[in-house]
Amino acid sequence: MTQLTDEIAKVALQINNYISNIFKPKEGDVLYQAAYHLLKAGGKRLRPFLVIKSCEAVGGSADMALPAAAAVELLHNFTLIHDDVMDQDVLRRGVPTVHTLWGVPMAILAGDLLFAKVFEIALDLRSRGLSAETISSIVSELAKVTVTISEGQSLDMSYSLDKKMISEHEYLNMISKKTAALFESSSAIGAMVGKADEVTISALRDYGFSIGMAFQIKDDVLGITSTEETLGKPIGSDIR
Repeated sequence: MTQLTDEIAKVALQINNYISNIFKPKEGDVLYQAAYHLLKAGGKRLRPFLVIKSCEAVGGSADMALPAAAAVELLHNFTLIHDDVMDQDVLRRGVPTVHTLWGVPMAILAGDLLFAKVFEIALDLRSRGLSAETISSIVSELAKVTVTISEGQSLDMSYSLDKKMISEHEYLNMISKKTAALFESSSAIGAMVGKADEVTISALRDYGFSIGMAFQIKDDVLGITSTEETLGKPIGSDIR
């Protein structure tokens, strides 16, 4: 596990530096402060890790995949900001949530900014020598997974409002959309950047999906068995 942990930390540092270069020049702007807040607070960077490692697995390089990996991380954080607004959570990654510090309107704008930056950054793949066709496929993947995540969040909200016990099938369907879909897309995008064939992209897509499902199931178990200090957010906040 030490080698894997070290590899994840190495990728996280690359992603953090890339993202910092986007937000640091505008750190005096309240909108950019709000958008950068959760990114600056930390995070495992597992999704960009999958992008980069999938790219490397098919013969590409980390440098080639860096913009795509950063785009995926911004997309993830955009969903977190809006998710915290909907769930009215006050803590995320051990710090106050964006809407707690800047209010709901600014939190919505901060999330919107991150979402727009996703596609702006994805287009930076042109500087890595990717073809217009490959970039189009990656942008399409990012758009489609955002739709899927939104559908998953809608299911989550409806289940919370109904306040009834959901079935195992309903739960697995919800997390497949809300969480596993982005892990799936992360692996697929990395393979696309590395110019893999469709069979390989599909195989890595399945791999990412399985990791995402396992990750969310474990996260939900920890959500009721761990501590607020360890989680960095209130116990049970994801399953209310």
